[in-house]
Amino acid sequence: MLPNTFILGAAKSGTTTLAKWLMQHEHVYVPEEKELHYLNNEKRYHLGKSFYETFYENKQRSILVDATPAYFHAPEIVIPHIKELYEQDDLARLKFIIVLRDPAERAFSHYKHRCRLLKEKREFKETIDDQTHYSEWKNYVRDGFYSRQLEAWLQVFSKEQFLILLTEDLKADPGKAMADIENFLNIPVGDINFNLSANVASKPKNKALMQFLTRPNIFKSIIKRLISERLRKPVIEKLIRLNLKPDTEKDSMRNEDRERLVDLYFNDIVELEGTLGRDLSKWKKT
Repeated sequence: MLPNTFILGAAKSGTTTLAKWLMQHEHVYVPEEKELHYLNNEKRYHLGKSFYETFYENKQRSILVDATPAYFHAPEIVIPHIKELYEQDDLARLKFIIVLRDPAERAFSHYKHRCRLLKEKREFKETIDDQTHYSEWKNYVRDGFYSRQLEAWLQVFSKEQFLILLTEDLKADPGKAMADIENFLNIPVGDINFNLSANVASKPKNKALMQFLTRPNIFKSIIKRLISERLRKPVIEKLIRLNLKPDTEKDSMRNEDRERLVDLYFNDIVELEGTLGRDLSKWKKT
């Protein structure tokens, strides 16, 4: 079995919260390893279709979900892989859920996430000015040009196959957002606890351990030879989560950085408003 529904993205927009809601629904299955990265990671993709199917084997649910938000930002890689995996009739039945967040706030959250993992040492201003880092999910600004990314998906799949929500929708009225999702997926209303928190602000308990877990080293190279790809990633991610503690210090984006980002995103936001038929004026405020 392969997934028939994808939570595409955007990254850092509330997709983990959405996945936690869907995990509670009796008609939906989301793998415990939420972000599979099968379709955008060539190393995983080359393990073959059978590897992908192991995440869904023996799951008797009508909706099988792959919730990897990075997919949305890499249509040039992900779409060809989807077309290779699915028959034409199945392609037309796939469903895609996208959650979009104010792109300036998304970029800053993305930046803070990598700071938390000790993978980013630059000031946020530097990352806005530097548009050359495309590897390892480093380009915080690029991923916020939603309109151009969405256009690539709509060139291949019909608009009816997409449900596009805003992060504000999930926060303002979770019940309505979930009802829209259930209607889109054609499943009955589920008993959902909307109070489950996800991706709360945090920081490392032990910086040395975090560096060990997130950077290449000899021990991790040995582990790669001993533990399968299917098991290794969830273990590392669990250890990272265990090494995090709540961060009570509020760290906001500087006004000048937001102004710069709003200027960069302005035309893309206008185009997105036309595509979605929604007012996104709050995203254009500095």
